[in-house]
Parts: sequence; structure tokens; C-alpha cells
Amino acid sequence: MRFFRYSNKKGVISLIGVVLFLNFFLNTSSVLAVVDITPPEILDVKIKNDPLQIGGEIYVEAKIEDDSGIAQVLIEVEGYNYTMIPKNTNKWIFESWAAKTAGSYQLTIYVLDNSKNWNQASVTIKVVPDETPPSVIIVEEPKEITEKEEILTVSLVAEDISGIKQALLEFEGINYSMVNIPDTEVWKYELKVPEEEGTYSYKIYIQDMNGNWNITSNSFEVIGETSTEIEEEDKEGVSELESPPFLPIIFLISILFLAGFILGGFFIKSKMEKSQVLDREEQSLIEKISDTYKISAQLEAKKNQPPMKNVEVECPVCHLKKEINIPENQISESSGIVTISIPKNVVCPHTFQIFLGRSFEIRGYQQVDYEVEN
Repeated sequence: MRFFRYSNKKGVISLIGVVLFLNFFLNTSSVLAVVDITPPEILDVKIKNDPLQIGGEIYVEAKIEDDSGIAQVLIEVEGYNYTMIPKNTNKWIFESWAAKTAGSYQLTIYVLDNSKNWNQASVTIKVVPDETPPSVIIVEEPKEITEKEEILTVSLVAEDISGIKQALLEFEGINYSMVNIPDTEVWKYELKVPEEEGTYSYKIYIQDMNGNWNITSNSFEVIGETSTEIEEEDKEGVSELESPPFLPIIFLISILFLAGFILGGFFIKSKMEKSQVLDREEQSLIEKISDTYKISAQLEAKKNQPPMKNVEVECPVCHLKKEINIPENQISESSGIVTISIPKNVVCPHTFQIFLGRSFEIRGYQQVDYEVEN
């Protein structure tokens, strides 16, 4: 038998290469994976306040889905990119832009999934001029003022989506700038009381950032001293060195009162000694009836007590915080902002006022400069 010998070296090398390639392919084919090239889906884009007033903040909500997950969502407005915030698994929101001029604006949303695939969608929003005047609630206004008072205070709460530019108080032909209490919507001005009696009118002008005005008119009356105040001043003018004209009568009344007090003491003591003769069983029965009545009264009082709401307040002077109980019906049944006075030693040594909305949110604070004590 004769064997054939293949001596072509190039052919041997090619055959070995084919064998090695097949071996590599068979060993690694099990780890090959499919590459994700599908971009994320932008299913829906909603603008909840379209058309938008100048100065008002936009609210955009986008529904986005992708099997690999969402890595980033951007929104482009006027050439600037902003990051949208995830609201839940597949919804993203944006509410951090306010237009300064009227017109149509294009919003472009860019979405990147975890596989580095991008997708985008564009919507248009219309911005219209702001023609709505600011809202004003007077929380402190003078009505009747005596000539003895030197200062009267006017304070109010002013609100507008574009913000409040200024608040003016017109009195006797002169405009005065009201002062805004920091970090609140409360504006305040202290006016000097006229020296003459009579009825005085004044106007309040509130302007928002877009030039809209709200004008409110009010009046107050300056009156003279009352008869009670005159009598008190007359009493102060009496010298302490003068002897009271009815001193003997007062001394006699005091002696009779003391004698009556002593006789009454003896009478009470005698009655108490007689009451000790009562049978112990009867006394026990009386105590049980009394306890039952007290328990019933406490339950009835608790039943009639209105539901309370805990609200955390902060003193505008010392900034001490504390929760207080406020009846819910007093707030829910009101037509607007409710002014609540916080006496001293309830939260701190200061007296102040809070302005509470119908949802029990604190709209502002006001310090009380002077409190009349009994």
C-alpha cells in the first residue's frame, strides 16, 4: 500500500486556521447577546396651563416608556435645556419656566434610555398678556380712632401669579409706600392720626409685575375722648394727700363686715358639725351619684367639642415654633384668609397674629406692637 504525502505548507496552515475558527465559534456562540437599538417611546405630552399668562409658571407632563429604563429626560425652552423630574414610573414633569413676553414657544423633549438610545418630541405653547389684577385682602384696618392715639396701622395680603411690584396708600393727596414683611405676602403701613375729629378716607393701590392695578377705598373716623376717659383723667388729678370725705362711714362698714364674717364663721361651723351625723351609706351614695354626674358631664362636653386641627406656628420676633389647636369649622366655613391672634405665653413671651388659609396653610405673620391688658 502506498501512502500519499501532502507537502504544501500553505495548505496545511489554511486548514489549521479553519479548524481554530470553528472551535472558537462553537465555544463562544452561547454568550452572544442582542444589542438594544430601539429608542424610548414618548407616548403623550400635556401642557396643563395652555395658554399661559405672562409671569405664570408652566406645567408640562410627559408619558415615556422603554424596556431598558429611562436614564434622562430633558426639555429645551428658548435654547436652554432643563431636567424634567420623574413623577412616577413612566411620567415626567417640568414646572420651572415662566415667559416674560407674549407669543408662541416651542418645547422640545429629549429622552435617553439606559441603552444610550435617544428620542425627541416637540410641542408648542401660547403665552398671552397678563390682564388679571392682583387680589387684595385687608386684614387690619382702622374704624374708630380717638385723638389720643398717635399711630394707626393698615395691613393687607396681596397675591398675584407674577408677583407684587408695589403697594401704595393714598391719604390726603399723598402716596405712601407700604412695607412688605419679608418672606410673606403681607404689606403694612403705619399712618399718623389726624389731630382733628372727623371721617377720613384713603385708597390702597396694588400693582403686580405686569402692570395690573387693584384699587381699594376705605375710611376711618377720628373721635374725641369719651366720658369714661375724661373721668379717669379727673381722678388722676386728685391729690393723694386729700382725705376721703366718707372715711368714718367706710370705717363703720368695715367693722360691721368683720362682725358679720365672724358670726357667719360660727354658723358655718355649727352646720358642719350637724352634717357629720349623716349615715355613711347615704354619704357614699351621694358621692357615687356625684361621680356619675361628673363623668356624664365630661362625656357630653367632649361630644360637643368641635374637631380641632394641629397647626405649627412660628413667632415672627423670636422664631420659636409650636403646634397649636385650631377649630376646623372656624377655618373651613370662612370665605377667605382668617386672622388668628396668638396671645403671649401660648407659643412664646410675644403676642402676634397669623393669617391662615382655608387649607390650614399659613399665609403670613404679623407682630403686635402693643397689647391692652385688663
